[in-house]
Amino acid sequence: MSGTYSAAASCRDALQRGYRLHPLLAAATGATAAGMALTFPLQAIDPLQIAGEPAWAAPFSLFASMTLFCATVLWFGDRMEGSLVFARAGLAVAVVAIVEPWLSALRVVLEPRPNLSTQLAALMAVAHLALFIASAALTVDLFRRNLGHPTIAWAVRLGMALTLLGLAMDPARGLPALAGGGGDWGPAHLVALHGVQVLPIAGWLLSRRRDLRVPHQITLVAVVAVSYAGVMLVLGWQAMRGQAALSPDPLTVAALVVVVAGGASSTASVLAHAREVQHLAHEARTASQRRMALAAQAAMARAHRAALQQRVTQGLLKQVHSVKDRGAMPGVTQRIRHPIERLALDERPTEIELLPV
Repeated sequence: MSGTYSAAASCRDALQRGYRLHPLLAAATGATAAGMALTFPLQAIDPLQIAGEPAWAAPFSLFASMTLFCATVLWFGDRMEGSLVFARAGLAVAVVAIVEPWLSALRVVLEPRPNLSTQLAALMAVAHLALFIASAALTVDLFRRNLGHPTIAWAVRLGMALTLLGLAMDPARGLPALAGGGGDWGPAHLVALHGVQVLPIAGWLLSRRRDLRVPHQITLVAVVAVSYAGVMLVLGWQAMRGQAALSPDPLTVAALVVVVAGGASSTASVLAHAREVQHLAHEARTASQRRMALAAQAAMARAHRAALQQRVTQGLLKQVHSVKDRGAMPGVTQRIRHPIERLALDERPTEIELLPV
């Protein structure tokens, strides 16, 4: 129960913080989440289909994407420290997030009326263009600002750049619609659109790896971004050639294998270099500690010899003063005992220890 209470408290704190950052964007996040919850069951309840798919699939997909995007932009705002660009771009994102999915839902309701459906599609294209412009401005500002941990910062920047490509590849309102692409652009658009969530999560996970230095973490983020972009471009190339998403030809499969293999080999190389650097640093640290230990032992030995010599000298001086005080007897030779003779056999220093340092 305590875990449930703490999760609820975390969600409440996140909502309150998001509302303080940008009230309209926070409200748009809640509105799109409500629309997602409303349209999800309609896919199973309403038998209407458009182009062989449930009619409510497109509105649900838009509501889900806008919910994630609004929440992500709010998270950006928490790191951008009250940026004016964030305030203006967040306003545009909030308006588009509220308008575009509901226009898509209205198209389903008005599906038998083609004229109104065409007009709604035009309005959705204008909203999509506004979203692209706001996202581009936000991307530029992200590259200019300090976003905290370098690994997470570069993951956010590269993820937002990939999302811009995803917005441009929208099959209904992006470049494929303008160019008249005959293939299925949905997978490429979906993969690129959610790069803004995938890369920051990867950057956050890498930033928690204490065995990786920051340069290695940033390099791995770049590898993930390049591999992600490679998959997106291969899917776009497949759509340009008029192929269905679930029916790739051997060239598409080979290209995907090359991209995945290249990403895996690059990741392995970076991790191997990180392990080598860590091993060398450990060896250097061990050697330094060994040198410090030897130096400390030598200093202790010198201090011990100096203390012993001082004790010997003081003992001799005491005997000489004692003899002088008692006075020497005529004709009697008195022997002064060396202080070392008074020590036990195991306490007496060797000749090497008595040598001056």
